Amino acid sequence: MKPSIRSWLLCGLLLLSTAYLSSAFAIDKEAAIDSQTKTQLKKTIALLDSWGGEASILNEARTYLDEILRKHPNYAAAHREYARYYIMQGYYRDNDVDPNALKAAEKSLKTAITLNPNFAEAYILFGHLYFLQQRYDEAKAALTAADKLGSTDPWLHNNWADVLIEEGNLDKAAAHYRQVIDSKTKNMKAMTQAFSGLAKYYTQTQHFDDADKLYKKQFTYEPKKAWLHGNYATFLLCYKVDAKAAANEFKAALKLMDYGIARNGLAAALYRKWADESLAGRMGDARATLSEATALMAGNPIDAIESACGNVSDPIVATFQAAMQKNTTTMNVTIPQGQK
Repeated sequence: MKPSIRSWLLCGLLLLSTAYLSSAFAIDKEAAIDSQTKTQLKKTIALLDSWGGEASILNEARTYLDEILRKHPNYAAAHREYARYYIMQGYYRDNDVDPNALKAAEKSLKTAITLNPNFAEAYILFGHLYFLQQRYDEAKAALTAADKLGSTDPWLHNNWADVLIEEGNLDKAAAHYRQVIDSKTKNMKAMTQAFSGLAKYYTQTQHFDDADKLYKKQFTYEPKKAWLHGNYATFLLCYKVDAKAAANEFKAALKLMDYGIARNGLAAALYRKWADESLAGRMGDARATLSEATALMAGNPIDAIESACGNVSDPIVATFQAAMQKNTTTMNVTIPQGQK
């Protein structure tokens, strides 16, 4: 027997009333959180916002979150921040995150939304989580839910931009990044993400001078973030093909934090710088640069260049090979036969 229209309406009203009751219950629970705990959560959020790869920051943030949830296990906002912690703790590079960390983050976010079904910021983070898991339809659904609930969180726009880029909608993605920048948000991490995203947009559309300005603008907000210097260095090497400037930026990144991507990138920049110096006949400089490069990464220099620049490395490799053909006497490395 099919249900009547009246029964469907009653069912719908029941669901709506349950949602409102859940929301009211969530507000009551939030009101019960003492001011000291709320202050502690703010400190935790500030720590996570400041994270640039440092394990010490994540350890401190987890200690705070464990203390908060021991006192208030139903604090939805703390569960959301635990999800952020898990994502950062499992981070490798770019959009590559440990799948187990993402599963833990998903569990924390589900708890947060169960406790507060109208928690827009939890849906915003779900959008990012699903994007990292390549569950793009679910990412869009979560971000659409956040849109309907309403939020001033700048990550709503940044996370929409990620999904739109994946779909190939670069212009729409750029519009979201511009909304973050125009908002002049005080969230420095969100602002630098928007600048970085817009810089990549200009890079993909071959507006390299515009991209360069935006990369530099990031340093106004977070001058001591190693990743920002490393990303800018990669742009300088692979797109502007300015090996000297790229080497300087990789060195700036390594002064702030010693990490493998920057070391390998510096080796690639130095090999390319050697090519420039060799072709210009500055053999004394070339020998010194080559010595510095091989100390960082011995073996086949083209591997270093292609690792740093991927499918845009061909012009850089071509210049390197031209330098090899001109003057192999300065080289202490071997290029395999058949290498392009």
